[in-house]
Amino acid sequence: MFVEKFESISREKELSLRMHLIVDFVSGMTDQFSMEMYQLLKGIKVK
Repeated sequence: MFVEKFESISREKELSLRMHLIVDFVSGMTDQFSMEMYQLLKGIKVK
């Protein structure tokens, strides 16, 4: 069932979806890093 849906996606759409996943992943990392850095600089969280 899932494989059939996946096979019906065009190459362009698949590339777009993969790029979107990468951007989301990097954005999440950046947000987490910035929060940890803010907490470290403010003394809220000590490593």
